[in-house]
Amino acid sequence: MTASGQLVLLLVLAGIPVTAGNFSYTAVLSAASPTFDRPNDNGFTAPTSLSGVFSPYSIFAFQVSANGSYSMQSDAPANTWNNFLVLYANSFNQAAPLNNAPRVNDNFSGGNYWNSRIDANLVTGITYFLVTTSVGFLPPPAPWTASNQIQNGGGSIIPVPIAGVPEPSTYLLVGSALLLLILRLPISSRTALFWKRLP
Repeated sequence: MTASGQLVLLLVLAGIPVTAGNFSYTAVLSAASPTFDRPNDNGFTAPTSLSGVFSPYSIFAFQVSANGSYSMQSDAPANTWNNFLVLYANSFNQAAPLNNAPRVNDNFSGGNYWNSRIDANLVTGITYFLVTTSVGFLPPPAPWTASNQIQNGGGSIIPVPIAGVPEPSTYLLVGSALLLLILRLPISSRTALFWKRLP
C-alpha cells in the first residue's frame, strides 16, 4: 500500500472524513481570529512582499490522495468584504508569511472583489494550508464568512486536524475524570497515593 493509501486508511479508522470529489467548507473570520501580515498578490508566482496590513485569517489543512491540478475558490457574499486566499505547502508560520507560499490570489474575476481562486498542482504526501484572509478593513458586523471549495483534481480531499490549545473546559473535564478515578480507589490505596506524593 502506498503512503497516501495508508494515510487515507488511518484517517478513515480514526473517524476523520475522506472526501471524494469537490470539498466545501465555510471559512469564518471574527474579531477574535488570529492575525498576520498578509502577502501581496504576485500574479501566478509566489509572493515576494508583504502588505503591511495585519489581517484576521481562517486556516484549513488538507492533503490529496492523488497528484493533480486542483482549484481552491473562496466566495464571500456579494458586495460585502474583500476576501483573499493564500496557499501554503508543508507548514504555515504566521510570523513568516512568505515562507512556503507558492500562490496567493486577491480577485479572481475582474471587478468582483469578493471572489478569490488559486489553481495549483498538488501532490500526495504534502500537507497544504489554505488560508482565507482579508485585503484590509473589514466592515461591520462580524463575523465574516466565505464559502470555500476545493475542486477535485483527480483525487480525494483529506482534511488534516490542526492541533490547538485545549479550552479551559477541556482541562476541567480531564481534572474531573482524574478526581473520579481517584475517588473510586479503595481508601487504603488513596492514602498510599497521598503519602507517596509528600516530600
